[in-house]
Amino acid sequence: MQAPGCGGGYGPFAIVVALTCIAPLFFASRALGADAGSFTPEQQTLYAKCEKSPPASQVQDCTAVIDSKAFQGAQLVGLYVNRANAYDAGGDKVSALADYNKAVELAPNSAGVYYNRGVFFAAQHDLDSALKDYSEALRISPDLVLARYNRALINGAKGALPEAVTDFTEVIRVNPNVAELYARRGLVYVKQHDFNNAIDDENEAIRLKPTLAIAFLFRAMANGGLGDSAKSTADAQTAIKMDPALMRFVKLNGQSLSFAIPP
Repeated sequence: MQAPGCGGGYGPFAIVVALTCIAPLFFASRALGADAGSFTPEQQTLYAKCEKSPPASQVQDCTAVIDSKAFQGAQLVGLYVNRANAYDAGGDKVSALADYNKAVELAPNSAGVYYNRGVFFAAQHDLDSALKDYSEALRISPDLVLARYNRALINGAKGALPEAVTDFTEVIRVNPNVAELYARRGLVYVKQHDFNNAIDDENEAIRLKPTLAIAFLFRAMANGGLGDSAKSTADAQTAIKMDPALMRFVKLNGQSLSFAIPP
């Protein structure tokens, strides 16, 4: 699972800043629709013209393949998703959504199609629609970890904290060695004022990844919630030393610290 790494971004603070900071899109493949084995050699060649097209010409190339009439029904799903991704990357959100919707219409039982559209909605800050699509993807395929991870992020942002904990816990069960997951669940516990569980999660995150600055920041919040100002200050200082950008979430009030906890 790659999503929690997310470069230098801090997903807990900006849940849907970029597609790469929420679990990313599936690159549309034939598996989203018809079985790859159902394509003839000629269809495989045509499909590759869309799927592997350079970004600058992908919309045009995918349109040509779709209009060729060489594909029917569910065979078209991956083509529409590829073109939707290309429209999205080019800034044409209206056309992208139309293609995602067409893919859902053609493959209403494809978890991957709902997942991809959910990522699109999340990137547009339409969290309610994204949540519905992730939930539908999980109804179809309960083992789709990326959808569960994204749903946990959104539930945490919307204040559905027990639901967020449940989803993070399941993702951690499948990915027990990803430090960022413990850090993110720990933040949800902070929001619940369940500071002891938050500290346990941040401790585990730090054990797995001692350089994870946000884990120190979230543990500082939890220690502050328990009234341990010395530990809170020490963790905040460590977090800021590791990543000075985190200073924007720390406020100094006289000799004490307070924190800007994400909504």
